[in-house]
Amino acid sequence: ASRQCVGIKQLQAYSRSLNFERPEDGAVKFRSNDPEERRVFQDWVMHACCALAHDRSWPHQIHTGTHNLDDSSPWPLEPLAKRYTKMTLVLLHCWPFLEESGFLAKMLPNVYLDACWQPILNPGFLDQAFAMWQGYIPLHKLMCSNDATSIEMAAGAASLLRDRLARPAFGGEWVSASLWDN
Repeated sequence: ASRQCVGIKQLQAYSRSLNFERPEDGAVKFRSNDPEERRVFQDWVMHACCALAHDRSWPHQIHTGTHNLDDSSPWPLEPLAKRYTKMTLVLLHCWPFLEESGFLAKMLPNVYLDACWQPILNPGFLDQAFAMWQGYIPLHKLMCSNDATSIEMAAGAASLLRDRLARPAFGGEWVSASLWDN
């Protein structure tokens, strides 16, 4: 984790709850088939990653929503954002947890939102997100990358995003000027 790394990305929202407790080092078992002991190990790894991101002022991207909806709400991430204040916590996707994600980004200085995948899942989701976040979340805390799994998906997501942002409902010229025509 020296000069090549610039941040951390985790996919755990697809397989478990985003509620990460902070276990004592002695409680962690590094090899176990017991589901509870695996969860404790995962919690420990998450806190170790957050501490690394905090110490290096790295962004830490965490998938929220879109899959495993029972366990992918961003609410449980609030304690991590409050504990590791020099870590930039980037909530990916956010749909259908737009209100929860928006509230965390509004209230916590180190939480940012990335609406990636929303244009691919359904461009209407992006409309819904920006309508809710516009004027509430500072513009510098909103992103829309593509989190693509292929070059075609990346190009398609970028095209859909540009088309959406150019519409008057998004502010048209104001949005383009705010985004420096990216």
